[in-house]
Amino acid sequence: MATYYMMFLIISILLFLGRTEQFQQFRKMNYFLVGAILMLVSGLRYTPGGDYLTYSIEYEQAKTSGFFSGIPIASVLITNLSQIIYDDYATWFFIYALITVGGISYTLYKRSINFEYSILLFIFMGMWHESFNAVKQYAAIAVLFWAQQFLFTKNLKKWALSCLGAMCFHPTAVLMVPVYFLATTKINVKKVIAYAFIAIVLAMSYEYLFDVASFLKADTATTSLDSDVGSRSVNLLRIFVNCVPAVFYLLMSVFHGLKKSSELTIWANFSLLNAMVFIAGSQSVYVTRFALYTAIFATLLYPYLLSEIRDRKIRFIVGIIILIMYFIFWNVDVTKNDLTSNFQWIFDR
Repeated sequence: MATYYMMFLIISILLFLGRTEQFQQFRKMNYFLVGAILMLVSGLRYTPGGDYLTYSIEYEQAKTSGFFSGIPIASVLITNLSQIIYDDYATWFFIYALITVGGISYTLYKRSINFEYSILLFIFMGMWHESFNAVKQYAAIAVLFWAQQFLFTKNLKKWALSCLGAMCFHPTAVLMVPVYFLATTKINVKKVIAYAFIAIVLAMSYEYLFDVASFLKADTATTSLDSDVGSRSVNLLRIFVNCVPAVFYLLMSVFHGLKKSSELTIWANFSLLNAMVFIAGSQSVYVTRFALYTAIFATLLYPYLLSEIRDRKIRFIVGIIILIMYFIFWNVDVTKNDLTSNFQWIFDR
């Protein structure tokens, strides 16, 4: 854990300096350094979980079988690039870190009204360290996170093409094509009730939902209902944490009133979808992995909602409470797995 805390200290200093008047001219450089640190730590870590070893084997398969290996086309291309740079699966992981962490950090910089807050949420909500393991899905997420601009302009064709590009990393990105019609429509009481009803119904019949998930991923080794991932229910704390953004939005909407904007509509819709998926897939950790596509948008929603609180003191207090809550969640989530908490550099393998 010492590596994480040291990284937090350095990042916190850079983010703080970026807010001071004396360092305004170096603000962009500070943000770049924050993203670079996150990419380096992510790209140079070793064995943070089971998928890491699976991907290291997959790297060798991609080298020999190429595009006929059944491995996503983007992974094969990255394998080829890795061989040119330095033939080692560590290179493959480092390139993926540049795509995942770098892509998401860039989008946060471009889209968030408070980059400092968003990047801390990216870490404390668990997405940063999740990207250590689920590298291919997070690469797809990075593509779609960047492509949210096409949702703002309601450009279905470009959104569908972005989903196609994301599918080159992970096939489950196909699910995000129809999400366009949910994310771009207005939120009302009927929609919220419908989401709640669907979530409860699917939670009661999750076997069918699991079959769909297994078919889309086509991974029989990990998608059996009898497997650890398939049969393990989702931790209640994780469900609660992933429902909070939607609840916060609804409370702000009802009791405070919010200015309408295309950005708020998109981000709030994703928060509602995220809560629905977590409740619907509460009986299976595997099913809720699809919520990774929707959870990332909370990093943009929170700063927007906080900016709507006119009283500066209340805004500060609420913002700090949210960060503390997610920091506690991050500590619990990281320390539950020895491979994640006992950080190892790739040089120590």
